[in-house]
Amino acid sequence: LENNRLFNDGFFHVQDLSSQICSNLLCAIEGQRVLDICAAPGGKSFTVCENMNDNGEIVSCDIHEHRVKLIQDGASRLKLKSINAKKSDATQINPDFINSFDRVLCDVPCTGSGVIGRKPDIKYKNFDTNDDINALQLLILKNSFEYLKSENMQG
Repeated sequence: LENNRLFNDGFFHVQDLSSQICSNLLCAIEGQRVLDICAAPGGKSFTVCENMNDNGEIVSCDIHEHRVKLIQDGASRLKLKSINAKKSDATQINPDFINSFDRVLCDVPCTGSGVIGRKPDIKYKNFDTNDDINALQLLILKNSFEYLKSENMQG
């Protein structure tokens, strides 16, 4: 894609259908503040931002600085001004995020078994550590719940 002028000029980004669907199901609207907790490389953040007409704030986080740069570079290429990429560890509560977001998107780390059809080498991965990944996923989801504004809670 690096040789495609339309891609380089920010006219589109490439994204899986499942990523598009979950970004759309977030139902973010203009003016909202959205957190994408495990965002890199940023495709879902970009779609959410486009759905919001680049009017609001999307805080897109990743634990690794080089992956935060991927988000920044993609947002810059797409000329999206509402994306604020940050380095953040989703397993640690961020006090600045508590009760601050209208929507939180959690695409937590996984085993990758859901894409085995497209990446057949995954079948050789050791899945004996699923308990660890499940605990990690639950921790990130619990932390993310704290970041939703209390007026968004139902029940």
